[in-house]
This record gives sequence, C-alpha cells and structure tokens, in this order.
Amino acid sequence: MIFFPNDEDARFLEFVKHNYEKQLPEKSRKLIYFKRDKERDFAILSLFLGSGIRVNELSNLRLRDLDFEEKQIHVLRKGGKKDVVAVSPRHKRLPNRANGTL
Repeated sequence: MIFFPNDEDARFLEFVKHNYEKQLPEKSRKLIYFKRDKERDFAILSLFLGSGIRVNELSNLRLRDLDFEEKQIHVLRKGGKKDVVAVSPRHKRLPNRANGTL
C-alpha cells in the first residue's frame, strides 16, 4: 500500500503534472513518451491515489465502472466481491464528465 503523509499525494501529483517533464532530457524518448501519455498517466495516478484501490482493481476497471455523478467507482475485489468506492475530491482531482475523466 502506498501511503503519503499529510498532502504529499497532492504534491506528488502536482510534480508529475507540472515539473516531471523538466527533469527529462530534451529530445529524449522518455520525454516524447511522457508528453504523449501524460494526461492518461495523470488520470491513472489520480484515481489510484484518490480511491485507495489496489493496482489489480485499477487495471480491471472499465469506463462503465466509473460513476461521474456520484464520484464513485465500482470495483471487483478479491474473491469476486463487488464494492463501491468513493473517490476523494480532496485535492480537486475529480474533473467533471465534460472532459471524460473521473
């Protein structure tokens, strides 16, 4: 389990969103791929940190598992148990449905 004390998770997300690419060498493949996948990766990290679900649960999510209105996700837990998990809006990581991300 990943644990960030205080607001370190929000700081980590801000670093990824605004500063990480500055750490990468110019014209490198790392930078090219980071820029290409930045939005997707940021959404994945935000959902992972904001919900507390396991990586396996995250990787098995489908779009229909996301409830944009209630800011919840429907996950399949260990043993096949279904569960509903609220996603923390604490750090404003939950955009609205208009831009297609939770």
